[in-house]
Amino acid sequence: MDQQFDPYKRNFASLSVADLLEARAAFHVHFAHITRITGTAIGLYLIRDQDPDAAHPTTANAAAQRGKKGERTLANSSVQKWSWPCILVFVDAWLRPDEFRAGSASEVPPFVYLPDGRVIPVCTVLSPPPTQASPRALSPYEFTSYALAPGYPLRSLVQGTPRFGTAGCLATDGRKTYVMTSRHVSGAPGDVVSATVQGEDQPVGVASTASLATLDLPDVYSSFKAIETKLNIDVGLVDVFDASQWTAQVYGVGTLGALVTFDTRTASLDWIGRKVVASGAASGRMEGEIRALFYRYKTVAGRDGVTDFLIGGRDKAPLPTRHGDSGAVWCIDPVEFGLPGDSRAAHRPFAIQWGGVRLSEGPEGQGRPFALATSLAIVCRELDVDLVTDVDEELPQYWGATGHYKIAQLAIGRIANPALKAFFSVNLTSISFDAATIGKAIRAQDPAAFVPLADVPDYVWKTNINRSTDAARPQENWTHYADMDLVGAAGHTLDAACGTPPVLDLEAWIAFYKAAPVPSASTSRSNNMGSLPFRVWQVFNEMLAARKAGSAPRFLAACGVLAHYIGDACQPLHGSIHSDGLDGARTGVHSAYEDKMIDKRAADLTRLLDAFKDTTLKPLGVKNATTGHQAGQMCLELMRRAGGYLPPKTICRTYDRLGGGTNGAMLDGMWAALGDATVRCLADGRRVLAVLWNSAYESVPGKPFAGTVKRSALQAIYEKATFIESRHLANLKVSDYPKP
Repeated sequence: MDQQFDPYKRNFASLSVADLLEARAAFHVHFAHITRITGTAIGLYLIRDQDPDAAHPTTANAAAQRGKKGERTLANSSVQKWSWPCILVFVDAWLRPDEFRAGSASEVPPFVYLPDGRVIPVCTVLSPPPTQASPRALSPYEFTSYALAPGYPLRSLVQGTPRFGTAGCLATDGRKTYVMTSRHVSGAPGDVVSATVQGEDQPVGVASTASLATLDLPDVYSSFKAIETKLNIDVGLVDVFDASQWTAQVYGVGTLGALVTFDTRTASLDWIGRKVVASGAASGRMEGEIRALFYRYKTVAGRDGVTDFLIGGRDKAPLPTRHGDSGAVWCIDPVEFGLPGDSRAAHRPFAIQWGGVRLSEGPEGQGRPFALATSLAIVCRELDVDLVTDVDEELPQYWGATGHYKIAQLAIGRIANPALKAFFSVNLTSISFDAATIGKAIRAQDPAAFVPLADVPDYVWKTNINRSTDAARPQENWTHYADMDLVGAAGHTLDAACGTPPVLDLEAWIAFYKAAPVPSASTSRSNNMGSLPFRVWQVFNEMLAARKAGSAPRFLAACGVLAHYIGDACQPLHGSIHSDGLDGARTGVHSAYEDKMIDKRAADLTRLLDAFKDTTLKPLGVKNATTGHQAGQMCLELMRRAGGYLPPKTICRTYDRLGGGTNGAMLDGMWAALGDATVRCLADGRRVLAVLWNSAYESVPGKPFAGTVKRSALQAIYEKATFIESRHLANLKVSDYPKP
């Protein structure tokens, strides 16, 4: 060959996505007639690990030798910074040059030539039919019921056959909120779609008329040439019944950032090798890498089916994707922006998965799964919707998101000590959220990331919510309530047994719970030993110890989590055997009142609390606390007052009278009947919290705390199992809770 035109000596860096697609289209018929070809894509040349230029760019001779080095597989090669732009051709058999000469098969050329002189490299990759292997599927019990979220399992019936997939992300047309998923999962318009939560299916919406199947590639990417090529999109929208049930935060990933656009103008080979992450309902968190663009996964009667992205594993590790992940939203990993991998706001979405393919790594046929995904920007453009990614656009998900945070935010403004008030004010967003955010929306929290302190006990420590990190505490759940109206063996309630003013006697509580008959409608064999006042005692002791040690981070962390338990204490159902129905029944009233009603009326609740006058509250019994026992007394007295403002039986009977469930009319009826008393309960909670904060700070002399405490320091504190250790009532040490 004339050295001047030797393709191995050319610099192909100027080749674009459009060049590669045009070349593949020009050789469409040629590639279609090579029976060994199982798929094609465009991307960057795969250099074998043993090639002369595997570690660094070398001479053209090294590049020329690539064709003489034997099989190239996904396992023995990788993309390097000096890899050529190319057409990737996947074949099911690797033939030697002598086999080509024998005419037993057609040769895949190392280059293709366009009429205008452009030369396009072709990279042939051996990928025979793989041995099937399925990665594990997440149990539906790993998904909580406190909020529905992208990443959760979806289910529909298509011609009597169940279809499973993943809730991808929230989208809006300006009027309605939708859940985006794969079209083959959402089904035909009007089909009911369910979400799998705690192992049970809940109908959450119906398939919208808005969906996309396939489009001609040139119609989607106007400047790209393609012959007989259909771009598979496979996206449908689910018109949700109740938008307040959903959070835009992706399970296992976190809050989404701004959409990254992949279209005609932004499609480039720079996308190859980008680290990406998603959360599939079958596989959980998936960390991958973009391996190729416009992968041709099938050819039928001369027509190609292609997809925008072929996503594989990272660092030659397999991608853990499987059936059921269709609909998952793929995001650019924060590490691509120079940020930590757990930087939640930097997870910028770019694609939605609609399927998968198994490509073998070598002659052994050991297949690895790859995800097939569509550009989200294209989907949003064609469906005329916008992604819901901003947490301020969401509705709060339950009492913890509204009540706990609002109590903490308002209590700061009622702290009497000026230095403490200033210290908490500059650390407000580590304890709670600002008033404007609470008034509009609070997202569900990611236990693996920083959680504002007021909801750490729920999101980080409770095992029935946090199922994914080591910070969960098996004995935490019992510390959030106490059945004060439980009638004991002697015929009086636990509340009455404590006396007035109340005295907390640990041994007496344990004996009472064990001897008391189980409520008549309960299905339990024994009473749950709720210990909320003792938990407040324990937390207050930690506040005193931190103040004595002069540790501002410890003090702030303890005060922040105290906000949660005081929030529980002023919720009437947390102090009653009627917590989810009369006499221990399970009717769903707890969630309807504490979750759904508050969700729907969050703005009203915030407005009324902001205007509430504490002078209308019942007076405090214990007015100050210098010991843990006094803090526990204040907690118990708060529970008594809350039950007086709004008796638990009233909540249950109102719910039953309105017919139960969580439809809008029922929630409006509950708010009309219970809203004013609910505001009063929360207002009393913020008053008690401010007093306890102030009491702990002033009870121990010391230098003023000042300045902003780093969130990383607070997270390191509350993720330690020894920090305010969670223990069931029966496992508490009597010596730590002495009778006064």
